[in-house]
Amino acid sequence: MAEPVNTPPAKIVEPPANPAAPAKLKKIERQNMALELRKQGASYRRIARQLAKRPDVSDKYSEGAAYTDVMDALKRMLKEQSELAEENLRMDLERMDEMIAKMWSRAVPSNNDKPADPYAMNIVLGILDRRARLLNYQQLWAAPKSATQLNIDVTKLPTEALQRIANGEDPIVVLTTLSAGGIGTAEEAGNRRSPDGDR
Repeated sequence: MAEPVNTPPAKIVEPPANPAAPAKLKKIERQNMALELRKQGASYRRIARQLAKRPDVSDKYSEGAAYTDVMDALKRMLKEQSELAEENLRMDLERMDEMIAKMWSRAVPSNNDKPADPYAMNIVLGILDRRARLLNYQQLWAAPKSATQLNIDVTKLPTEALQRIANGEDPIVVLTTLSAGGIGTAEEAGNRRSPDGDR
C-alpha cells in the first residue's frame, strides 16, 4: 500500500503593494483640507499659504493648486453623493416592486369570479404614484434624474452653489435649482461669474 504523500499547504501570495496608493491618499486628504478651509470662507490665496506650511505639502503649493484641489474635492463629492442616491433609489424601487407583488393578486385577481379588493387597489395605486414621483415621470424632460445629466461645469458654478454643496446640501437639488433659474449650460454659468475673475 502506497504511503500518503504529505502535501505542503499552499502559500498565500499577497498582492504587491501599490506604490501610488499612499500618494493618492495624501492628495485626497489635501483636497479635503482645502475644501474645508474654503467652506470656512478662506480665499484660495490663504488656503495656499496655510497648506504650504504643512510638512506633507510642497512649499511651492500655489493659489492655482488650491483652486484645483477644491474643485476636485467638490467633483468627487458630487460623484459619491450621486452614486449613493442612485443606489438608494434602486433599493427603494425594489422594495416597491416587492410590495406591489404582494398586493397584486388581491388588487387584480386572476379569477374573474373573485372581486378585486378596493383596499389592495388603493395600496397598489399609491405605490405606483410614489414610484412615478421618484422616477420623475411627469417632469422628466425638465428635471434630470442625476447630476451627470445636467450640462453644467462644476468648476464654473457660482460660489454660493459650491458652498451649498460643500455644506452638505443635495447637489442634484442645487444643480436643478440653478438649471431652473436659467443656468442651463457651462458657458452660461461661466458668463455669470464676476468679470474680474474674483474667486
